[in-house]
Amino acid sequence: MTREEENSDLRRDLDRLMNGEIGTYTQIYERLYSPLFRYALSKLRSRELATDLTQDVFMRVFEKIKAGQVKEISKSYFFRSIQNSIIDHWRSKDRLVIRDEELIAKEADRTGESMKTENTGLLRAIKEELGKLKDAEREAIELRYFGELEIEEIADIMGKSEVAIRQLCSRGIKKIRENKSSIEKYL
Repeated sequence: MTREEENSDLRRDLDRLMNGEIGTYTQIYERLYSPLFRYALSKLRSRELATDLTQDVFMRVFEKIKAGQVKEISKSYFFRSIQNSIIDHWRSKDRLVIRDEELIAKEADRTGESMKTENTGLLRAIKEELGKLKDAEREAIELRYFGELEIEEIADIMGKSEVAIRQLCSRGIKKIRENKSSIEKYL
């Protein structure tokens, strides 16, 4: 199934959910859990915390839908919700975060999806290069590649134009390529 077909199916399920078909929520959960979790994990670097926040987002969104507090729902709505949860978490407490890049690879294996590498050194080098980017560039790239979102969805989440998002991703990737020596040794 192509990404376009998957997005079309998701849109249909979201519309059905908004029309009261509560049973579609399981299908939505199954489609969105992995990209939301990977995005949260890329930000938090704690598997347990990423799991908790991802599950909390699904519960809160479902409760809001049942209560009639959501007028329109989209994939972007879920990603904005997880972003807000992450921000709230960091605001609420100073936390010690275990930086374990292996978690991303393990989760990719657990969910049956491939991040195209099992080399934790490569993951570490990529995360290091991402850390050198401007916040907006890093955010756009993480949403695009960890969250598996389309440009228009990222634009909606970040409150920027699609052109701006393309530029952020392009500049970020260009900077990573310019500093690829730290990555090349793992390829």
